Amino acid sequence: MPQIIMTKLKGQKTDGKVLQKSMAFLQKLTADDTTSGLNIEPMRKANDPRARTGRVDQFWRAVLFRIDNPNGERIYVYDGTYPHDEAIERARTRVLRVNPVNGLPEIIERTMPAAAAPPSSNWTAPETTEPGQETQPGSAAGAGLGEGEAPASDAGAASDEPLPTSPTGTVEPETVLPSTTGEPPVSTQPTSEPTPSDEPKAYADTAPAGPFLAVKGYTRNDLTDRLGFDEHTATALMAIPTEAQLLDLTERFGNEWQISAVLGLADGIGIGEILDSIGVRSSGARPTGDDDVTLVKSFEQAGAKSQFTLIEDNDELRRVLEGGDFGAWRVFLHPEQRRYVDADYSGAFRLTGGAGTGKTVVLLHRARRLAKADPEARIILTTFTKALAADLQRNLERLDPSLPLAAAPGEPGILVRGIDQLAAAARVQHRAAFDRAGETLFGSTLTARNAVKGNGSGWDTAIADVGDALPASLRNESFFESEYLQVVLPNHISSREDYFATRRPGRGVALDRRKRAAVWEVIDRYRQTARHDGRLSYAEIAALAAITLDGQGGRRLADHVLVDEAQDFHALQWQLLRALAPDGANDLFIAEDAHQRIYGQRVSLKQFGIRVQGRARRLRLNYRTTQQNLRFALGVLDGGTYLDDDTAEQQELDEVGYRSARRGPVPRTLASATTAGEYDSIASALRGWLDPERDGGAVVPETIALLVRSRVVGQKLRRALEDRGIGTHIAQPGTDRTGQPVILTMHQSKGLEFSRVVLPNLSASEFPPSWALRDVTPEDLEEARLRERSLLYVAASRARDELVVTWTGTPSELLGIS
Repeated sequence: MPQIIMTKLKGQKTDGKVLQKSMAFLQKLTADDTTSGLNIEPMRKANDPRARTGRVDQFWRAVLFRIDNPNGERIYVYDGTYPHDEAIERARTRVLRVNPVNGLPEIIERTMPAAAAPPSSNWTAPETTEPGQETQPGSAAGAGLGEGEAPASDAGAASDEPLPTSPTGTVEPETVLPSTTGEPPVSTQPTSEPTPSDEPKAYADTAPAGPFLAVKGYTRNDLTDRLGFDEHTATALMAIPTEAQLLDLTERFGNEWQISAVLGLADGIGIGEILDSIGVRSSGARPTGDDDVTLVKSFEQAGAKSQFTLIEDNDELRRVLEGGDFGAWRVFLHPEQRRYVDADYSGAFRLTGGAGTGKTVVLLHRARRLAKADPEARIILTTFTKALAADLQRNLERLDPSLPLAAAPGEPGILVRGIDQLAAAARVQHRAAFDRAGETLFGSTLTARNAVKGNGSGWDTAIADVGDALPASLRNESFFESEYLQVVLPNHISSREDYFATRRPGRGVALDRRKRAAVWEVIDRYRQTARHDGRLSYAEIAALAAITLDGQGGRRLADHVLVDEAQDFHALQWQLLRALAPDGANDLFIAEDAHQRIYGQRVSLKQFGIRVQGRARRLRLNYRTTQQNLRFALGVLDGGTYLDDDTAEQQELDEVGYRSARRGPVPRTLASATTAGEYDSIASALRGWLDPERDGGAVVPETIALLVRSRVVGQKLRRALEDRGIGTHIAQPGTDRTGQPVILTMHQSKGLEFSRVVLPNLSASEFPPSWALRDVTPEDLEEARLRERSLLYVAASRARDELVVTWTGTPSELLGIS
């Protein structure tokens, strides 16, 4: 029975009927490739004798490469479904081979015209391609037919007959969207002379003394003899004068390794590090040769899996075909991501990276890998909220519906829950022990079934009752909630004496004995009132759950715990996570981004027995958004200081080492003199996206999001758009998107992505909102402002393709727009 290897079909968009027909074709192919009607025939005058096309229907044909594997089943590499003539031409001119330098499988073109210039009026191609010269498809050398050549016919198809008009639609070609505002190149400055190509390079200026890569210290031989670019593409790349023009080429490359390599070159990192990032061993044996055995072996490399994947069954085939661009994460992992999915660690591991770098994708695939390796393993996948957990579970089921799912902690399989849900489960499973844990935390056993309340609930009453001795700067709920979560509960403080004896590192607010006494009086009143009313906060339940599980002894509830959005977890939740799994191999895998900390405070994992020193890495490539949107989102972070939880070193997140391979329009920033004018501009943007006559057709409505700071702002926006004839849907937790643009709060958008995003109401008087900074101690004010900056960064980084930002009057200072 033949096997199918799918390629990552960049830029191909077909409608549902064509997908169904392609699915039926490939199912027949895997059952019996000699089936009548498939018409699997070799090409006439093809550059690759493996090239084939197959009949999907009278108009559409599949492009294939047949590998006669001497050590197993015959393999077909599927390279997409195209209209008849386009399929014939692709199959005739393309070659599937093993790159002779890096050993990765790739699809190249051998007949090319003159080089296509990047989108710049002052760039000239250094040379033209001679007939028969090898060039990677989509490279700087262009793509298409050789001069004077016409499409060849498929020997096995009636291609000389007139073709019918498409009955089902057309393939929408890939589009590189130009800047609409004349965006200038990134301004950079070299910091040293060119260095050897194995060393990191300095960031180059937009008007360097020579071509961009040469100023970085790279040579043409680096690109050809070490990375694997063909001679013509390497020459073209070495001639490009600026970083912006180099990055503009990334979407034109047809092979994933080329895209990653160019991004690495733009960053100025060493050749050895680039090879590692594309999944190629910098030393040792690599597959060489073009025989079928070598080609099959090349698909097994880590670097190949970002572009090629072996299909195991029809269910997986359907998921791949139907996934589309938003679903590519389920199939094609970048070598960097694959490394963290497959690796085993001796203890806890921390993976960092900016928004859109694929941290959650790694967690999902890692959970799957652990479950496949040991079906009896107890795996917990957790995140900060119940809504995020529900989204994780949906994506896990989309990734692999066959995965075993657990119903409760301690059961075999994968359990997906929010962190507060895990604490509640421990309370239910170990009720008696949970009540006894009150002795440790409060100094007395719990005696009643307690209702759950928010962490901030009740402090206002306690302050009003006994807070007269406090200075005005401490007489606020924010201070007491933080003190309780960061000092009192983690240290199991149950008396005034314990509080006086406990250190308070990192709190920022100094307390002498008189102030400590006044603070404890408020805390004690808060606890007395809560016990009298029969209430427990979420933080108290987490603390009690951790004490309960630590006291059980013997086997813990999980073998592996995977944590998403870890930057927002507070101290009690970390204690609970540590209590879920025993200290050991692959116990905790933590994904976080300090720049997205919009809830919690910075904590040190060491104090909870979680040690990640030497086991922490960072993802650098953004898979979600365009470079233009990424640049805007990163600009929001300017002016903030983001500290690593354990080293207290600043986490730098800028364009050096943090890239997107996708290009698009510059975000639109729309200023209005009046609120009505702002609503008009938002409505105009939405109409443009929803217009069925636009190039590429109307945007799917539910992939458009309007992200607001509060529900009140969202309600006003919904009514204003309704008055302008545009319906929207205000998202509610646990509900699916509808056939309308979606309005969410910025907090709700965390962990999600949309094709188009509008950020409204970003006026200086509205963002940050005054109520978010009210009643905050002077010592905590900067951290509160930092959370608002991070929140705006989260919102801006939700956009995949286009971002629109609007305000009335003066823009928020966090936008950095004068």
